[in-house]
Amino acid sequence: MRFSCGLPAPFHDETLTSWFYRISLKRRIVVGERELLLARPRIAWAGANPIDEDLDFDFSTIYFKKNTSSLALHEQAVKCFFSAKNIALVNPGRRTHFCSICLRDDIIRGQMPGWRKSWCARDAVICSFHGVDLSDLGVNATFRKSWDAYIQSVQPNIAFDPWLSINFQRLRRDLIQRIKLWCKRQSKRTRKLFFNLYDLFLLAPTYNHEAGVARFLFGRKPSRKYSQIITFENAILHGAELSDIKTRFGGQVLAAYVLGGIQEKDILKLRGSCIRNRIAFPKIEEIIPMIHFGCATLADYEYLHSYLGRFPRKAGSKLDCLFARFEKNIGSRIFHSQLRFGR
Repeated sequence: MRFSCGLPAPFHDETLTSWFYRISLKRRIVVGERELLLARPRIAWAGANPIDEDLDFDFSTIYFKKNTSSLALHEQAVKCFFSAKNIALVNPGRRTHFCSICLRDDIIRGQMPGWRKSWCARDAVICSFHGVDLSDLGVNATFRKSWDAYIQSVQPNIAFDPWLSINFQRLRRDLIQRIKLWCKRQSKRTRKLFFNLYDLFLLAPTYNHEAGVARFLFGRKPSRKYSQIITFENAILHGAELSDIKTRFGGQVLAAYVLGGIQEKDILKLRGSCIRNRIAFPKIEEIIPMIHFGCATLADYEYLHSYLGRFPRKAGSKLDCLFARFEKNIGSRIFHSQLRFGR
């Protein structure tokens, strides 16, 4: 799709800043226009946590208005093409996951590589086009991050990672696709509960609690503590953007398993593949008991109750077993609270 004669066409699913960066490399772009295209985002402060201005999806910014005017672009057409639609996004500075094959394909077609909108999602795990794991950018994200990611992707990687074996990637791709299909078929309330549980399982580690359980699903390792995250609410908010692909995958598997989106046979198949690839994975009877929510205070416990809200809880289901255990061991024993989760 072209918005103006002489400009490179944006890729399908490309972000706005990626397209503007590719435009800035054109010879006919004068210095003043190039400075506008590469303007740094302003930073707002939310307590102790800085939040970058979202130059990709916030169309009320000065950056957007000045550049669309300078390049003589149709604002409404640009908004329609580059909008996030219904994607739940991580914060701008944390959009660092990418598909190396997509970037290489861009180069093969004789174009500068471009960043995709789908990579910015909180639940992004696998490239929807190539079906491979997304990689994590090893340097700070800037306007040229698509080029930096391409350079990273073509560097020789001598060490073999069993997580990246073809058969194991294929199994995980199929599982994620089935979870997404199951999720689309559920009611709005069930989908909301799925993503709430997903965020809880990715809880950011702080000095008050260890971490979300998905961080330990494929083997326990020391987790960095984030001293700037001081509330349970912020630990939930920032968990997904501080998680790697392995942890995000684990969070979706756990949430789907608890809600019945995948069955015991799927978990057994996943565990069998993990064993063959020498990757740690708990026994099926250990999964529910290992799940925790990181509540360190009564205020955390009460916030968790309001965060999850009302949801159906069928007696004897995995969801019921999970919260019955949680209410008994944490609510009644530690906080002496009679709050019941669900309805």
